[in-house]
Amino acid sequence: LNVYLFEHTFPSAREYVVSFIGENRNDGIRNMTDSNNQSFYISTRIRIDPALGLNRSPVLNAPAFDKAGTGQVFLHNPAGSDADGDSLAYKLTYCQQVPRGLAGTLISGGGTNRPAPQPCTNYKYPNDPSITGAANPVQVPYNGVPAWVPGGAAAIFVQDVVTGQITWNAPVLAGFYNIAFVVEEWRRSASGIRKIGEVIRDMQIIVRPTLNLRPELTVPADLCVVAGQTVRGTVTAVDGTARLDTRDRK
Repeated sequence: LNVYLFEHTFPSAREYVVSFIGENRNDGIRNMTDSNNQSFYISTRIRIDPALGLNRSPVLNAPAFDKAGTGQVFLHNPAGSDADGDSLAYKLTYCQQVPRGLAGTLISGGGTNRPAPQPCTNYKYPNDPSITGAANPVQVPYNGVPAWVPGGAAAIFVQDVVTGQITWNAPVLAGFYNIAFVVEEWRRSASGIRKIGEVIRDMQIIVRPTLNLRPELTVPADLCVVAGQTVRGTVTAVDGTARLDTRDRK
């Protein structure tokens, strides 16, 4: 975990981009070519506008790292929050890099010192058949959202625009995968609903072969609640692996 602390005074009210370039990605990322020779680029876009008042960028409280199992549905939620109560929207995007020597990048004796990011070389989403090692990666049974489509439906890799939850149904080939998504920040003001900023996250998923199964949860049904009232309910869980072992013994 690298933490960088700095202060900067912006000269005027307008939109700005704050970015970070890391050299280099780890070797062997399956959904891009030659990953150890590609840089790592992320950015935050902010808008300074007196009409908006105070604004703080969204915070993603879940780590930018997760693990998945082959042949099982992978779920990840970035746990985004906004201190100002602004609405957040999530959208998948390509992992980005800033090639060395590209005009406009950090070049000794020249350039504008403005990064010119572009998609990582041969980047593909993790469910793409060309990088999974399977001719036709398919979905596995799943009762969540999006619902499993039986009959050998193609594997999916999607993100819910409202909740931010990522669903990969289902990983086929073990290894390292990198994904990226944009978190847009929206605010309602006197001039209407405006997009006032965005944050790009680039994260890694490590897929491993495993016989362990996630627990199955039983939660109370949806209900309407008046703000300020207390809600009580019972959530139960049954371990998937233990349940499978029981069936095997029978």
